[in-house]
Amino acid sequence: MLENHKLPIVNVYAAFLGGSRFETPETNGVCSLLTGLLTRGTKTRSAEEIARRIESGGGHIGTV
Repeated sequence: MLENHKLPIVNVYAAFLGGSRFETPETNGVCSLLTGLLTRGTKTRSAEEIARRIESGGGHIGTV
């Protein structure tokens, strides 16, 4: 981490262990389902609205 108080920037990165390496036969496909749903939206906000709000603040949301 490197702080620079002259710039109004915050960087947040979240990651978790997942994928077929960490799934059991009972949970097979859960990570794929989760990453697909992450950018789909909610009952009250569309995926486009969520993306627009995040990007209007200079952010980005996505999956790898």
